[in-house]
Amino acid sequence: MASDAGKGSAVDQAEASMMRALNRAASASQRAPEAFWVELGGGVASYVRPGSPMNKVIAAGLHEPWRDEALDQLEARMSQLKEPVRFELSTLALPENHSRLKARGYRMERSEEHTSELQSLTNIVCRLLL
Repeated sequence: MASDAGKGSAVDQAEASMMRALNRAASASQRAPEAFWVELGGGVASYVRPGSPMNKVIAAGLHEPWRDEALDQLEARMSQLKEPVRFELSTLALPENHSRLKARGYRMERSEEHTSELQSLTNIVCRLLL
């Protein structure tokens, strides 16, 4: 199991690194002038442009919890952009992070092949990797 957890964590961290690089490239190209990324709980929150699949939080909470203030700031910034916050929250994430999102009003919206999405009443989405 440790090997599987290590591999899962490595995959999430690799995706977070890719998100940082793609976000930098989009921003540098001037095709996405509002693009930004911020560190969040050991992972990364990325925004490129409205509706982009790169607008998400990845690898957060695997080894450390995120600060509530940091998530508050991200939610406010994304709200200004009229874009939901999407979490791809691995089942390897610290269990308290799942509970913390539920306490913030996240709820299950839909399931896909390997993910589930949670959405709050304020249009915030959380995807749990299964």
